[in-house]
Amino acid sequence: MAHRWIVALIPLLVATGFGAPSDSDPALLYPEAISYLGAFRLEERWAPNYSTWEYSNGPLAYYPGGDPNGPEDGYPGSLFMAGHVYASKVAELEIPAPIDSRTVDGLPVARVLQRMTDITAGLPDKSGFIMGMTYVPSQGRIYFTHGQDYSDGDCDPSNSPPGLGSFKPALSNPDTTGLWFISTGGVMLHPFTSLRYIMEIPQDWADANLQGRALATGRHRGWCPEGTNLYASAPWAERRTLRPGTTVSAATLMEFGDFPDKARWSKEHSSANAYQGGAWLTSGDKAAVVISGIIDYDRARSYYGYENWKYANQCDPDPRRAGCSGQRGWRAANPKPAFLFYRPKDLADVANGLKRPWEVEWYAKLDLSRYMLRRYLPTMLTTGADAEDILMTFDRRNGLIYVSESFADGPRPVVHVFKVTAPGNDWNGERRPAGRQP
Repeated sequence: MAHRWIVALIPLLVATGFGAPSDSDPALLYPEAISYLGAFRLEERWAPNYSTWEYSNGPLAYYPGGDPNGPEDGYPGSLFMAGHVYASKVAELEIPAPIDSRTVDGLPVARVLQRMTDITAGLPDKSGFIMGMTYVPSQGRIYFTHGQDYSDGDCDPSNSPPGLGSFKPALSNPDTTGLWFISTGGVMLHPFTSLRYIMEIPQDWADANLQGRALATGRHRGWCPEGTNLYASAPWAERRTLRPGTTVSAATLMEFGDFPDKARWSKEHSSANAYQGGAWLTSGDKAAVVISGIIDYDRARSYYGYENWKYANQCDPDPRRAGCSGQRGWRAANPKPAFLFYRPKDLADVANGLKRPWEVEWYAKLDLSRYMLRRYLPTMLTTGADAEDILMTFDRRNGLIYVSESFADGPRPVVHVFKVTAPGNDWNGERRPAGRQP
């Protein structure tokens, strides 16, 4: 039995980059504590004006108070999710018991509980689509990031619209507020640095380490800081009325060098990486901050260009005459949907001036390819619309991770479900690597 356990664990340790169990930090969650449970589809109630799941980038938020009359199947609460990016209308979904199936037709369907609603209607200065969402229990509201993929002003925030807001879970009267920028040290941050993935920070941890800032947001967009930038804020705690277009003060948790400053890039970073989602995982007294997205496992061969390893300077100014095809952009040599794991203590040290913000490194990563339904092939355009997937949200009470995978059900997302357990808490007594569980 011991021999089989060691053999099964070795590939995980090699793939994720952390050492033997004796070297592990007892305060951290590792990939071996995450098991795959299955997935489900979304009920399609197509209606005009982009009331559809088609071409959704998959932003989702777990709501513990949702679906109170649902079955006692171990999946309480509901999910809020945004649809087609042209309108980003939000609906509430039930959470069915997932099924582990390699075909979409074998998956259960999540019913719509509250129909698609334009929660951003009437917001001034909005441009783009909803990029991420998370529920903050202490406020009873869902906070969201809103933005676009490109800006003529590069990293100058004065040329970009604000991108942080919130709404109530009652979609008939969402009482949406925002949109705002965030700032650190009095300096406004560009949304391309600060506002895409979004997660709730456990309030007790935020109180002890971040002066109560229990909302974390971040982004990476190629020419702004290169890596999994992350900032903590608390819009509800501002001592002034937050009018649209104003700033929310934040503490830096991670911030890396810009494109020329490779010495301050994040660990094993590639400009072809697409960091899209995030969640602050906990299980008992263990924790991990996880960023999800598409990661190039062969970053030395990442490139900016067209399909089939055609670099931009080989193709411009006439790509067709040069035999180039596809859109131009960042392309990954070996793209994999993945989780990157960060130490909460490192983030606290940055916020409190004990560590420089570019010195934070992920300590483990988990390849999710075996669980996803799409294929992620070499030369994937990771700045394209179909790379805006692998977002996540977390049911803290039940240890359930919900991961959206866009374009997995035709042009619609599928939601995958993972379970977090930790040895010494609700662990089942067997130390085993992540994988499909019997």
